[in-house]
Amino acid sequence: LYPKKDHEYTRVFSDATVFFASTLLMMFLFSREIVVFSIIIFMFADLDEHIFGILFHRGELFWNRRKTWSGLIPGFILAIISGLLTVHYIDGINFTFSEITWASFVVALMGTLNDYDNVAMPWGSAIILSILS
Repeated sequence: LYPKKDHEYTRVFSDATVFFASTLLMMFLFSREIVVFSIIIFMFADLDEHIFGILFHRGELFWNRRKTWSGLIPGFILAIISGLLTVHYIDGINFTFSEITWASFVVALMGTLNDYDNVAMPWGSAIILSILS
């Protein structure tokens, strides 16, 4: 059902299990609008970073040679766009452009981690939105 990565065979829990558990924890610690917004921009940014990073594998990041600028920059841009669309189309989610930009920036940067980036991205967004709002 869920294909494990090689490093997951040495762990007790898979990446999907850790992501699911951390999302449940987020629901108890943050407001509904922060959790929904963070998950939405994470989904679009992560997918975008992955696709563009593979298609245009150029400009390795100096802090992580496995990730590229060609994935990071489009991920950041799509996180902003998905954030703006989320605020526009989902009632009850009201963040300013500045908050959306900062959350998107944090999500894109967290996407450059090698391990648990899928956990760090929505958590980073939720934390920064909690601080700013």
